[in-house]
Amino acid sequence: MKGFDKANTNSDQIEDKDSNNRRNCFRNAKSYFIEFCNNTSIHGFKFLGETNRSILEKIWWFVVISLSLCGCISLITQTYHKWVASPVIVSFATSQTPISDIPFPAITICSDIKSSGRLFKFGNVHQKIKHGIEITKEELSLRFKQK
Repeated sequence: MKGFDKANTNSDQIEDKDSNNRRNCFRNAKSYFIEFCNNTSIHGFKFLGETNRSILEKIWWFVVISLSLCGCISLITQTYHKWVASPVIVSFATSQTPISDIPFPAITICSDIKSSGRLFKFGNVHQKIKHGIEITKEELSLRFKQK
């Protein structure tokens, strides 16, 4: 019987060491999780790691974070499947295009020098330049005449 008691004692000691190791591991993991939560910039995790929060608040924030994570995963999955179905292909033009042929939105520049829109027609000057017609100094001087 003595040998049997020693075997039980040894197995009890091994079980105690295992349970102590598990407790220490759990304690360390909890400590690291709390430290992570207190130092991360991810919103919501801070509330999970605070020790003065009630269990209901922690559960609420866990649910909110979990739902947000599920939503993100869902959107990423949808985007990935869309990309697989019709991937984006980027290509560059092999022929040169003059900048004047590229449509550009209208821009209004208000300068200190006021020009007369009635006397100076920029569209006309632009067409002359585009077709290689020479512009006279008189045409350019109309730009700066007072209304």
